[in-house]
Amino acid sequence: MTDQTAPLVALVRDFLDPDPCSFDHHGYCQAHAAGFGGEPMSCPHRRARKLLDDLAAPAVQEPATDRAALRDRIAEALADADGWKWAPGFKAQSPTWHGYQARADAVLAVLPAPTDRAAVLSAADAIDADMERFFAEWPDEARNSPYALGKRDAANELRRMADEAQQAGEGQ
Repeated sequence: MTDQTAPLVALVRDFLDPDPCSFDHHGYCQAHAAGFGGEPMSCPHRRARKLLDDLAAPAVQEPATDRAALRDRIAEALADADGWKWAPGFKAQSPTWHGYQARADAVLAVLPAPTDRAAVLSAADAIDADMERFFAEWPDEARNSPYALGKRDAANELRRMADEAQQAGEGQ
C-alpha cells in the first residue's frame, strides 16, 4: 500500500458497517439492503472488505525449494498409488516420473497460497481490535451477543489453526 492510498483505505474502513453480510435466498444482502438491481451476493460492504483484506494481506511466497519438495511428495504419492517403483538412479530420468511431477504441479496450481503463522495471528488480533472499537462505539451492546460471540469464536479459531499449523510443521 502506498502513502497515497492509505487515507483512502482509512476512509473506506470508516464507512464500512460492522454488521456481517446476511444474504437471503435471492442473493441479496439483508443487513445492508444491497444487491437490488445488481448482481446477487454483490453487497458493496462485502466487496469493500475483500478489497481491504487483499490490500492488507502480505505477499507471502513459499520458498521454491519447499514448493519443489511438496511437488515431489505429491508426485511420489500419485506414483505409489499407481504402483510405480523405480530402480535406484532412474526415477529422475523417467518420463513417467516427469508426468507425475506435471500432475503434482496441476494439484499445486489449485491449492490456496500458503499463509504464514504471523499473518493468521495478525488477522485474529485485527478481529479483537475491531471488537474493541465496536464496543467503544456501542458500549451498551452486550458482550455475549451473537455478534460478539461470533467474532470472538472467529479470532479463537484463527489462533487454534495457527497453533495446529505450527505443531504440524514441527512434526515433519
